[in-house]
Amino acid sequence: MYRSRADCSRNFPQTSYTANQWSKGQGWSRCTACVHGHHSDTPAARPSDSGRYNHSTNATFPSDALDNPFASGAFRWVAMGSYDSGDRAGQPCVAPWFKTAPVF
Repeated sequence: MYRSRADCSRNFPQTSYTANQWSKGQGWSRCTACVHGHHSDTPAARPSDSGRYNHSTNATFPSDALDNPFASGAFRWVAMGSYDSGDRAGQPCVAPWFKTAPVF
């Protein structure tokens, strides 16, 4: 659904408005770019890698770490190891796995 902005009358999708501005209605709402003073609808020159992507492929877990996990949840065990390759070589990592017995 598109709506024209109050400031410049250009049409933008609902994702270009905050919930508060969208609730003001047609002709009264201002897009995020007008509210914050910058154009958020223009794509960044380069996608941001904020640490959410892991380019490492191998990790090592000591056998005692797998035999004695350091944490557990309602359905999973968690062991700590370290990355062997990629950008994060030598950094710590974790491996969660599901419990096999009934956990009720």
